[in-house]
Amino acid sequence: MTFEVLMMVLLSAAIHPFWNLLVKRENCPERTYFLLSLGSLCLALLHALIMGYDLSVPPEAYGPIALSVVGQLIYGFALVATYQKGDISIYYPIIRASPLFVIAASFLVFGKVYDWWVILGILIVLAGGAMLAIQPGKAVGLDGKTLLLAVLAMCGTGIYSMADGAATQVIESPVLFFYVQISFAVIYGTVMRLQGKFHFSAMFLPMEFPSIRRSLMASSLVYASYLLILLAYAQGGDIALVTTVRQISIPLSVLMGGMMLKEKGMLPRFLASGVLSAGIAIALVH
Repeated sequence: MTFEVLMMVLLSAAIHPFWNLLVKRENCPERTYFLLSLGSLCLALLHALIMGYDLSVPPEAYGPIALSVVGQLIYGFALVATYQKGDISIYYPIIRASPLFVIAASFLVFGKVYDWWVILGILIVLAGGAMLAIQPGKAVGLDGKTLLLAVLAMCGTGIYSMADGAATQVIESPVLFFYVQISFAVIYGTVMRLQGKFHFSAMFLPMEFPSIRRSLMASSLVYASYLLILLAYAQGGDIALVTTVRQISIPLSVLMGGMMLKEKGMLPRFLASGVLSAGIAIALVH
């Protein structure tokens, strides 16, 4: 991994927890997530037009784009549901454990065999997950249904990460982002509307959140974080290494959960997040 790619991934990792926090703090995270997707795809289109990129999609990009949309949908629905039910500090590290999915998919699809360092890393990840389950005054900190949602969100991240890595080799990153997000927004918005989660007629009326300024800021964070990863893939960044370096966002999310959301029992969670991150790094780097 080159220094330039490393810096892009680190910057993306630093940005990512902030828009996740915005979704967690709002009364209607479904609407918030939809608006963030809508705003970020508009930014992607504007970016592509300013740069003069070709907006046509080559046939070889159809499959990866479709797979990326599927991954985004799994991630989006599961993410919102997870944050409605549980503390961000506990479940965010699990959601961001997508390198484990990359390991499994690489083995199952490509037959790649991993050495004992990988096994050691996975064991450390499991230890970190067990530590996260411990809360003061409670026997178990993880709810079964919420844990399943977090794991689904993790799998969704792994799916779209691998698909994006392939797509960026044949299409410009802003163009890829635009087509993936507009497909996601149409499907996600329709499902949420059918479920009565929000009404399009009231979507942009003055509400507690998001105001126009905060919505634009959050959309910019979403786009910047995702674009940096796509650019890292386009410049040859290995998917496994990129997703590993992104785990630096885990301790930051835990710290944010304690300071801004006033979640309790933060020191054990912070230590557990560090253990989990170290395990993922060992598993993938070796």
